[in-house]
Amino acid sequence: MTAVARGRCAEQMAAQWLRLCRMQILDRNRRAADGEVDLVARDGQTLVFVEVRARREGALVGPAASIDAAKWRRLLNCARALSREPALRWPGRTMRLDAVLIDLASSGLRLRHLRNLRGPATYR
Repeated sequence: MTAVARGRCAEQMAAQWLRLCRMQILDRNRRAADGEVDLVARDGQTLVFVEVRARREGALVGPAASIDAAKWRRLLNCARALSREPALRWPGRTMRLDAVLIDLASSGLRLRHLRNLRGPATYR
């Protein structure tokens, strides 16, 4: 499986997980000047920007460690830009950043959903 195919598969798994958590998927791979957010979702009155990271067994860096300070800044700036779009605004809206981390192994997979991230050091 190529890295692109693995990424798409991981995003599909993450979207399915978020739906099971009763979240509504609003968009995928949403771009802004500063980058891209993998998933945009709604959790009640909360607008959620989700970064999906998957790593296969034996990778040098795990999915959590792959979100470094530079990636965090790009994600945060992109979320701020997208949050100003009229389609993503509604009365009483709050916002948060989540990450769905997927470890792919020959024995199966492990999915972790980290809610309300505050920075790259908050989830390692």
